[in-house]
Amino acid sequence: MDTDFIVEKQKFIENYNLARPIMTILGDEVRQEILLALIESGGMGGIRVGDIQKKSHVSRSAVSHHLKVLLDAGIISMRREGTKNYYYIDFNDTTVKPVILFWQQVEPMLKRCIKERGKRL
Repeated sequence: MDTDFIVEKQKFIENYNLARPIMTILGDEVRQEILLALIESGGMGGIRVGDIQKKSHVSRSAVSHHLKVLLDAGIISMRREGTKNYYYIDFNDTTVKPVILFWQQVEPMLKRCIKERGKRL
């Protein structure tokens, strides 16, 4: 087997392992709704729990729980103004980048694996 391919495949697997926990967190439908609400808010300084709750149709406590999961994972950010918390997506400071990198590599890796498989047949 081509050593370049082995190295490339190992790097791809490493990137997958970096992206995997974030993809698991993003797999939850409620979290997806919350992310959509954050995106729809246009990033205008963030959005509060009550506003997210109205858009996501889940309880306020459920929204708070899922926001904490997203925050702890570094997927979203929060800013505080007095006693008010505003949640937003900051693409300059997010853990989603390994997921983006992984998905950018999927098609080239798939093509490379098909090519390598053809060599073995």
